[in-house]
Amino acid sequence: MSIDSRCTPGSYIIETVEDADPAGDDQEDVEASRSQAIETAVSRMTLQAPEISSTPNGPETLGAVGLPVWFWVYDPSESTTGPTTTSATAGSVTVTAAGAFSGMTIATGDGTTVECNGPGTEYPGTGVYESPDCGHTYEQMSDHQPAGLFDVEITAHWSITWEATTGESGTISVDLPTSKQLRIGQYESVVTGVS
Repeated sequence: MSIDSRCTPGSYIIETVEDADPAGDDQEDVEASRSQAIETAVSRMTLQAPEISSTPNGPETLGAVGLPVWFWVYDPSESTTGPTTTSATAGSVTVTAAGAFSGMTIATGDGTTVECNGPGTEYPGTGVYESPDCGHTYEQMSDHQPAGLFDVEITAHWSITWEATTGESGTISVDLPTSKQLRIGQYESVVTGVS
């Protein structure tokens, strides 16, 4: 049995992994109530696409070909990285849902896609080395892109598990998109003091 439903922001798919046949209730009414309770529980989580920081962090700063770029969630909270739990009731059905941030897919704008299993690690401020869990190294400059910038498309992924008082349970996948732009150039060495 499957239930198709939509909520804003993002989108989700509901997969029912257990089904029961509640006695004494009209099955169609129970299914409709369950679907409504799931949708309400997810909407109460007020999930938001997180703000993503990076090195460099936007068009006003310049990154360089060959230097590692780090990506991480700037504003971790229950709504942006979780975990979070909610419940909702519709008709005779109550649903309890628990949400957890499960990672990010980052299209870096140069034809590369990076899969991050979590919210990334904040750049420590010094050093030239790769992010341990969410980064990319550009091999070309952005000057041939529109406005001279790489368009970076980020999709934050959530996994939400739910249980209903009627005995069913399932998993919902929620995807929340956001974006940013990066300027990547080429640093050149300048030799001075040579006579």
